[in-house]
Amino acid sequence: MRRTDIHDAAYAVVNGGIGFVPIPPDCPEKTSFMLAELARLGRLRQEGAIKEHAWGYEPDHKGQYDGGLSQYRTDERKDVFHFEPKTRDILASQGAPVHEWDDFFRAQAESWYALYRLTDELMRAFEQLMPERGIYDSFKSFGLRHPNRGLVYARRRGNDVETATPHTDRAFVSLHHSETGPGFFVIPHDTQERLRLHIPKGYAAVFPGLKFYKMTGGLVRPIVHGTYEVPACEPDGRRASVFFAHTAIAHL
Repeated sequence: MRRTDIHDAAYAVVNGGIGFVPIPPDCPEKTSFMLAELARLGRLRQEGAIKEHAWGYEPDHKGQYDGGLSQYRTDERKDVFHFEPKTRDILASQGAPVHEWDDFFRAQAESWYALYRLTDELMRAFEQLMPERGIYDSFKSFGLRHPNRGLVYARRRGNDVETATPHTDRAFVSLHHSETGPGFFVIPHDTQERLRLHIPKGYAAVFPGLKFYKMTGGLVRPIVHGTYEVPACEPDGRRASVFFAHTAIAHL
């Protein structure tokens, strides 16, 4: 990867925009496989064929699992899986039959490490642009707990095509690196206008979250964003994946 790609993306984010970075060449195929397997896992859950409590860990403030397979909520109509390097071992210790899903976890792990290396380069670039903030050291202090999120949405009905309502992420930066249709939108600062974002094929969109805002004393504002289903591209429902890069400050 050219160093200018990383620098240009970091520069865009620091200056209030969204950056684009090439993703590792084997990530799209592995992510597509991972999302297909997540859809299969979700179907098994709906059929009552898996022990749901064995597949998730660390309940969040909503009572949903923050690691592994998050509980399915009928109002959100989606299956969510958060992967980090320790996920497989934790789920195995809880009785999940992870050996039956070796290809799923292998694809997850290989994608995670490739995206982590890409994120490491981005964090070095942020450090160079804002050296007084301690960004890179804080990123490294967080360890290997950055989640890569897989999302499989149920197909929408009628005119209800919104899959994620407008929100900001808690992470320092987010890498939106996979989607089955161009449904990602942003709301520019101080407006209510939703703008569809074209993400070039083979690239990830990089944008700041609340931790970036906190670490820069409000200089870099988080991007409000959401997603739509694109029925022409996603007849069976939307699928997407996002890598969340954190720094070692308190959760927001």
